[in-house]
Amino acid sequence: MAGSSNRRSRRSARLVLGGVLLSLSLGYACYCWFYKYGPLRHLEDVAWMRMHSSKARWIEEEKHHRRTGDWPDILDRNDHMRFYGNKEWCIWLIDKLVHEKPMLFCGCMQSALACMTNHDFKSVDAWAKWLATERAKSQEDWIRDGFVGYGLHLESPLTKENAEELLRLIGRSRTEESEVPYYIKFNALRWLRDSGFDPWSVDLKDSASQDTRERLMGLMSYMLHLGSSQGNYGAGVLSLVTPPGDVEEPSPPWSEKLVSYIPHWPFATGGLALGLILLVSALLARRKQNRLSTGEPESTHDSESD
Repeated sequence: MAGSSNRRSRRSARLVLGGVLLSLSLGYACYCWFYKYGPLRHLEDVAWMRMHSSKARWIEEEKHHRRTGDWPDILDRNDHMRFYGNKEWCIWLIDKLVHEKPMLFCGCMQSALACMTNHDFKSVDAWAKWLATERAKSQEDWIRDGFVGYGLHLESPLTKENAEELLRLIGRSRTEESEVPYYIKFNALRWLRDSGFDPWSVDLKDSASQDTRERLMGLMSYMLHLGSSQGNYGAGVLSLVTPPGDVEEPSPPWSEKLVSYIPHWPFATGGLALGLILLVSALLARRKQNRLSTGEPESTHDSESD
């Protein structure tokens, strides 16, 4: 009698443990599907991308990087960190390269860092040394310093001379010996945009032919950039008209900090498999016991009738 009671207790324990493990595994699968990898599903969904603005896309991309620790991917996902990333994301990326996986420094990382800082270094060590001396500066100061190497000393607010110099820099031909890198032109475009530059104020009559051509090409590029950035709704905008002041860098929500402490798919798969095994074995054992228990009264009744 005691042995039968112990067997029933063990079967009940297996049943409960299997149900708990199965519930935890399914809960973790839901967590990964809807929370951890939810932003990535949106970024890979063409229909979702068509229905949302660039600002909404960037918000999902920020969630993806925070929740998974994934790197910016320009080739496959066309990530926009290089366009919209601020000082916080620049520091995040450099620290991640230095302390975690410096061997993953590639063209995607270099492009993102160059556009966010207006500088270009070819190694992780060079970026780490640069950040050690420039960490206290704002992103606007980083970009302003990057123009110095091209003879531009930008003032605040932007002067007419500064605007013309930026237009000439943007319109400089790629066939010239002093080719301007893409990140310099990109930051020149958004510096004009975020300074409140009025393209209709440009006078192209009182200049030499070469100077006029460069400014005209720069003006055309600026108009195209201005039209394509209308859906950004504040994403990637520099604080040039109103100085940002001393603002603390935002930190990710507590729920996103917990991601690094939660086991990943191998553990969830193992828990799911073990939970199913325990649950099935407990159910089979209970079914066998039910058959035996229902069969005992029948044999007793037959013996009494005899």
